[in-house]
Amino acid sequence: MKYSVLLAATATLAISACTPAETPAAPTPPAEEPADVETVTAPEAGVTALQLIKLDCGTIEVLDLDVFSSAGDYAGQTDTLTDTCWLVRHPDGDLLWDLGLPSMLAGMDEPQTDGVFSVSLATTIADQMDEMGLSMGDLDYVSISHSHFDHSGQADLLEDPLWLGNQAEYDFM
Repeated sequence: MKYSVLLAATATLAISACTPAETPAAPTPPAEEPADVETVTAPEAGVTALQLIKLDCGTIEVLDLDVFSSAGDYAGQTDTLTDTCWLVRHPDGDLLWDLGLPSMLAGMDEPQTDGVFSVSLATTIADQMDEMGLSMGDLDYVSISHSHFDHSGQADLLEDPLWLGNQAEYDFM
């Protein structure tokens, strides 16, 4: 049962990460933000309900969006992307979805640029979990949407959670 609930949560996040956003016909009110650190249930108190907690896993400034096109559609355009990871808390265990930018970027004075990407990270996943009274060792499961640098960068901070995913991609990483 616990695996099916966590796999369902993982599948939902995977689908939402891959589904293009649709423009609503009319403006909609902003969604409520996920729980902040003050409302997260401490591990010793036990998790009694599903919680979805947004983590800041970095910022990516794309200096030339044409990297995402093979037809020159975005030549000369730039944009800033946020790198979001998710902590899924469940009575049967905690799952971390995605691992953001590399932890070595945390605290650097300047963004680091490589090709068309300029990346920065204010704080690590471990530090954000520490603010909630949790540690990386409290994670029971981890899953990533795919193995790009901005989704797998803090794997070095993991202690020993169960990886949920495709064995071939895990072996590749």
